[in-house]
Amino acid sequence: MARDTTRHLTEALDAWQRARDLREAGRTTRAGMVYQRGINAFLLHRTLLRRAENAAGSASRTDLTPVLFALGALTREGVPVIEAARSRRFATLHARTGLAAAHLADPSRGVSESIGPTLSGAPEQLPRVAPGDEAPVPADERIAGAASSRLLMARLMADYPAVLAREKRRWTVADEEPLPFVRERRRFRGAVLPGCVGLDHRAETRRLASDGVRIYTELTRVLPVYRPALDRAKEDLAAVLARLGDG
Repeated sequence: MARDTTRHLTEALDAWQRARDLREAGRTTRAGMVYQRGINAFLLHRTLLRRAENAAGSASRTDLTPVLFALGALTREGVPVIEAARSRRFATLHARTGLAAAHLADPSRGVSESIGPTLSGAPEQLPRVAPGDEAPVPADERIAGAASSRLLMARLMADYPAVLAREKRRWTVADEEPLPFVRERRRFRGAVLPGCVGLDHRAETRRLASDGVRIYTELTRVLPVYRPALDRAKEDLAAVLARLGDG
């Protein structure tokens, strides 16, 4: 099993790099397909490794937060390409997967009051699971990633309400033991953040976009370097509200 999970992680990283190369070459449809392969491989790696450790009764478990962050980052990069390849249904499904992954990787869990205390000390940096040799992932990048995933999901919900209206199964995101892969993938694709439980489509869309801005606002208060990201987030929120007819 360990060999299998390592293979799936390698497949995810190889697909990520291959998708980037295809995107740069202008092969959008093919790039979108390969991004999807990478997203599935990351989730498969996490699911199989955690289930194998549970079955073995392992006292210490692998910290898979770096994989969750990578899954969120890959969806934020890949979903617009999948969307551009006219795969709107899969774009929205993968965006929800990334929304859940980014939330689970966020040390503040989207609570703005926790951002300052989280960043005030010397928060642990994570190994970066991505193509190439890159710097570790700081806590603020994990928080920003969760905010960006909210804004991406809100934009898709505003643009394609008819596509998302078909979603039936919803899973309140929590750090739970994984199910067999097909069921775990279905769960991630129907993810709803705890703060959005019970909201209808329009209210969830507004909440996700507003929360993205709220998180970036607090990040900017602590780290002014995020000011440009906050400005973009405000523009994204305005566009979502206009699309909903609330602008």
